[in-house]
Amino acid sequence: QMEAEGHTGVGGGPALSATVLDDLQTALLTGTPHKPSQATAGVLGQVAEACDKFCNSDLDTVYVSGIVAHVVSLLHYSNGGSIGEAVVRVSNFIDGGDSSSEDCHVRQLVVMLTAATALNLFVQGNWTGPELPKPIIDSIPHLPQEAMAELSVDGENAYVQTRYLPLLAIARTLLVDCLPFLSACKTAGWWNTRCLFAWQRILSGPSDTLKKSLDSRFTELVAGSRDQNRLVALLHIERALVHQFYSSFDDAMASLKASAGVTGLQIKLTGAMGRRTKYQTFDTPLLVLEAASTATDTVPKGEDQGDRQIAHLDDNLLAEPTINNDKNDYVAPIDQCIILGMCEAIGQSQAKNKLTNEEMMAYVARVLKQNNSTNWMIYSAALLIRARLEAFSQRTADRAAMQIQALVEQFFDTSDEKASLKSRMQYIWQVPYPPRHVLRKETGSAHMRLGAAASALQIFEQLEMWTEVITCYRIMGKLTLAEQVVRKQLETATGSQAVELWVALGDVTNDPSAWEKAWELSGRRYARAMRSLAAYHLRNNNNTKCVECYELALAINPLYPDSWFSFGCASMRIQAWEKAARAFSRVVQLDNENSEAWNNLAAVFVKQRKIREAYHALSEALKWSHDNWKMWQNFLYLSMDVGEYNTAMQAISRLVELDTAVDIEALGYLTQEVVGIMRSHMMGDPSSLDDEEQQQPIGSQPAPVQDLDDDQPRPTSLKSGEAKAAVPEVSREYAFVLRDRLGALLKQVTSRITDNVAVWNIYSRFLLASDNKEQALDCRLKQVRAAMSKTNWHQSEEDFMRVVHSSIALVRTYMVQDKEGLKRNLYSAKLHLRSVLKKSEEMFKGKEAYASLERTLEKVNEAEKKLNTSSTK
Repeated sequence: QMEAEGHTGVGGGPALSATVLDDLQTALLTGTPHKPSQATAGVLGQVAEACDKFCNSDLDTVYVSGIVAHVVSLLHYSNGGSIGEAVVRVSNFIDGGDSSSEDCHVRQLVVMLTAATALNLFVQGNWTGPELPKPIIDSIPHLPQEAMAELSVDGENAYVQTRYLPLLAIARTLLVDCLPFLSACKTAGWWNTRCLFAWQRILSGPSDTLKKSLDSRFTELVAGSRDQNRLVALLHIERALVHQFYSSFDDAMASLKASAGVTGLQIKLTGAMGRRTKYQTFDTPLLVLEAASTATDTVPKGEDQGDRQIAHLDDNLLAEPTINNDKNDYVAPIDQCIILGMCEAIGQSQAKNKLTNEEMMAYVARVLKQNNSTNWMIYSAALLIRARLEAFSQRTADRAAMQIQALVEQFFDTSDEKASLKSRMQYIWQVPYPPRHVLRKETGSAHMRLGAAASALQIFEQLEMWTEVITCYRIMGKLTLAEQVVRKQLETATGSQAVELWVALGDVTNDPSAWEKAWELSGRRYARAMRSLAAYHLRNNNNTKCVECYELALAINPLYPDSWFSFGCASMRIQAWEKAARAFSRVVQLDNENSEAWNNLAAVFVKQRKIREAYHALSEALKWSHDNWKMWQNFLYLSMDVGEYNTAMQAISRLVELDTAVDIEALGYLTQEVVGIMRSHMMGDPSSLDDEEQQQPIGSQPAPVQDLDDDQPRPTSLKSGEAKAAVPEVSREYAFVLRDRLGALLKQVTSRITDNVAVWNIYSRFLLASDNKEQALDCRLKQVRAAMSKTNWHQSEEDFMRVVHSSIALVRTYMVQDKEGLKRNLYSAKLHLRSVLKKSEEMFKGKEAYASLERTLEKVNEAEKKLNTSSTK
C-alpha cells in the first residue's frame, strides 16, 4: 500500500526541523490545527495534513490514511505472533534501516499520531459519541486473547461491555510498550498518561500499577514544563483529574490552583441577594462564585447550550436562581474546566451535607451561566455535576434523573449542530466526564433513589452489572430470582465474565465456595474474589483466615482502603500488631481523613509501646472526628503519658464542651504536673502551702483508657509513669502559658461542675500555688459546701470523711491568708470546726477522723491565742 502511494516508506521527504516537530505535537495535544511556517510536501506534507485532520476531529479519515494504516498493520498478531514481536516490528519501522535522524523523527511522530488517533476513537466510542462510522468499525483489527488479557491489571478487568477495546490495545502498545522508541516526541509521555487514564477508567477498580505509572509520568512532565503557558495549564488540569480519581484531594486542588495561576483565573466565593422560585416576593442571600478570566481561548459564536437543560417538574422552581446585580464576566473554556475540577475536589474532600452542596452548586452555576460561550463537553460535565447534586433533594430528584438520561441519549444524537465531534472531543481530557456505561449506571442509581427498583433492575441487567442487579433483587425481596439469573448467565459465560459471575453468585448465596471458584478460574489474580472471601470470614469471626485472604487480595491490588481497614481490625483481633499497624497506615495513606483508621492505628501503637506515635496518630484522628468524646478521652491520657500538657488541657476542655464526664483523677494529675513546673520556675508562692500540703499529691494518676467495642478497637493507655522519662523540660515562658491555660481550664470546668469536692480541691490547690490566696479561699468554701451538700453527711462515714478533709483544707487556707484579716479568718475557722464537731459528735466521737478535727481546732485556738498575745504587747 505504501509503494502504491508513490513512496518507499514513511521516512522520505524534507528534513523536519525541531520547531515544526514541536508545533505538530502541540497541535495534536490541544486540538488546534497547525499553521506551518513553510510549505511541506511528500511524506512530511501527508503527516502535517493528517495532524490537521486529527485536530479537526476527522479521526476516521486519519485512521484509514496510508501512513496510519501502515503502523496499525504492524500490530496484527498473525500466525500466533506475540505482543513482543509487534513491538519489535514498530521499533524496526521507526529505525527505518539507513534512514536519517530526521526521517526517524518523522516516523516517531507517525507512530504517536497513530496511537493518538486510536485512543481518541476509543474515547469517542465510549465517552463522547457519536457512534463510529461503519468503515472504521469494520477496519478495527481483531486482537488475540494475549493482547486483550494485557488490559487486565492488578486483578481488575475491563468492563465487559467496553466497546472497541482493540483500539485501546493499539494505543496501549504504541504509547506504553513502544514509549522508549519515541524519544524525539516530547509529548509522547503526555499521551502516555492519557492512555493510562482512559485504561484505568474502564477497569472494575483502581489499579496501583497504573497509579504509580501515572504519578511518575506526571512528575516528569511537570518537572520538564518550564514555560507558563496554556499547555502547562492543561497539564495541571489533567493531573488534577487523575489525583481526584485516586482520592488524592489535596494534590488535586494544588494542581488546579497551579493551573489557575498560569491562566490568570480569579475566583471568589461570596454572597448575593436573589430568588430561587417564580413567585418569591423577597430576596434571600445566595452563595455565588465570582470569576474573571484572562485566558484567550474561545468557542465558536452562537453555540448556545441553554436548551440542553431539563426543566424542573416543580413549576415554582426557577431553572437557575436569579441574582441581583449579577456579574457575568467572560470565563474562558480552560478556566471553566478549572472551576469544574475545583467543584469536584470540594465535593470529594468535604463532608456530604447541604452546605457542601451549596458551595459546589455555586461553582457549577458559574459555568452554566456561560451557555453561549462554552464548549459542548464542558457544558455536559457541568450538567452532570449539577444533576448529581440535585439527585438528593426531593424537589429536584426528578429533574436530576431526567438530566442524566438526556446526557446518556445525547451520545448517539447527530442532529444537534452544536454537538460536532470537535466540540465533543476538544476538552474531553480536561473535564470530569465519565464513560457512557457509568452514566447509564448513574441513571439506574437515580431510579433506585426514586424507588423504581424494577426500572433500575432493567438498566443494570442490560449493563451486566451483577452486583447492582443483586441489590435491586434484594430491595424487591427476590433474592432467589437473582440467583437464578446469575446461574443462567454462568451457563454461557467464559473468561473474565465467568469469574465476575462466580463472585456475584457468592454475593447472592453467601457461599464461600463460589468466591474460591472465581479465584481459581482467574488464575488466582481476581482480587475482588479474595476480598469477598475475606469479608465473609470477618463476619464469621474467623480472623486468622480473614487475614490470610486479605493479604492475598491486597498483594494484587492495594488501592482499597476499606479492605485495609478490615484487614487491620482482623489483625488486631489475633494480636498481629505489626500487620495491623501496616494495614491502618495504608488506610490513612489512601484516605487521610479516615478518623477511625487513625484512631485504630493509635491503638496498635499503644500495644507496641510506641506512645509518641500513638499520640500523633490520635491527634490526626481528632482533626476529622472532633465530636467523638471517646477519642478525646483517650487523647487526654496519651497527652499525659508523653507530657504534652497543653493538648491534655485541650482534651479536657473539649470533653467539657461535649458535656461529657471529666476524669477528675486525670485533671488532678495534670494540675499536679503543671504546679510542679511552676514551682521549678519559682512561679507563685510555695510558702502558701505548708509542708504537709506540698507533699500531698493534688490528684492521682489518670485512669487507663477504656477499650471500645471489639469491632472498632481503640487505644489502651500505658501507665502514665512509663513515659515520664521522655517528657522534655519546658521553658519559663511556656510555664507561664501552661499556668494561664490551666487557670482558664479550671474556671471552665468549675462553671459546669459545681458540686464536686475533688474539682474544687484541685482548683484551690492550683490557686494557692499561683499565690492567689483570696480566690483559693473562695474555692475552699465551695468545696466544703459541696462536701456538706448531703443532708445526712454526719451519718455516713464516707461523707463524713469527705467533710473532714475539706474542713481541714479550709482551715489551712484560712491560716495562709494575709495578716490583716488573720484574726477574722481564725474566728471563721473556729466556728466552722465547732459546727462540724457538734453535728458529728454522736456518730463519730472517738474516731481518728473526729480526733483530727479536734487537733485542728486546738491549732486554731493556739494560733488565735498567739495573735492576741502579740497584739497586746
